[in-house]
Amino acid sequence: LYMDNLVLVKGEKPVSNMVIDSFDDINSSDYRRNENGNAISISSAGERAKINYTVDNPAYAGFTKALSSGMNWVTGKAIKVDVTSDIAGRNLVIQFRDRNGKYFEAMKILSVGSNAVIISLSDFKTPSWAQSATPDYSLITEYSIYIEKGIADAGSGTLYVDSFILE
Repeated sequence: LYMDNLVLVKGEKPVSNMVIDSFDDINSSDYRRNENGNAISISSAGERAKINYTVDNPAYAGFTKALSSGMNWVTGKAIKVDVTSDIAGRNLVIQFRDRNGKYFEAMKILSVGSNAVIISLSDFKTPSWAQSATPDYSLITEYSIYIEKGIADAGSGTLYVDSFILE
């Protein structure tokens, strides 16, 4: 037996992905529409969600899903969600609420077609309408997805969303 250049490296234990929402077999009553925003609906499209929305006045639409037992995101590094958009230039906003009732959000601009949206947890900031805070990742109680008009024209569109995970 001959070995050469055997090295022991101390490092972090790999973290497995945590499914936040698979969007399989959607029960639309689990998703609460933001009543201050425009029309939005969520339904099952196979093993992904179909989201029909309108953005005009106001220039956003969104929904929230409560995480019944909450989720611990302490070991996570980023949020990843697969999105297929029929309109370029819309903003996708992911928002979450921690155990202290504080909100944090981050935004990505969508292109037409498939988008693998990856947002580092360090990119999530307190929304402009809320008091500044630091996230407590030990218990996340809900998440929201918003579609904003962005640089696209006002109107209706459809998103398909799948595999919402914490990496």
